Amino acid sequence: GLIFVVDSNDRERIGEAREELMRMLAEDELRDAVLLIFANKQ
Repeated sequence: GLIFVVDSNDRERIGEAREELMRMLAEDELRDAVLLIFANKQ
């Protein structure tokens, strides 16, 4: 499984976080992994 935490207050880096998540999910080891995404407001 994979837990991905995003700082939802950092609007400038949301795109960067999305790209990194897509890169990680493209890896063979994570392709079928269960995914939990937390959007942190702090």
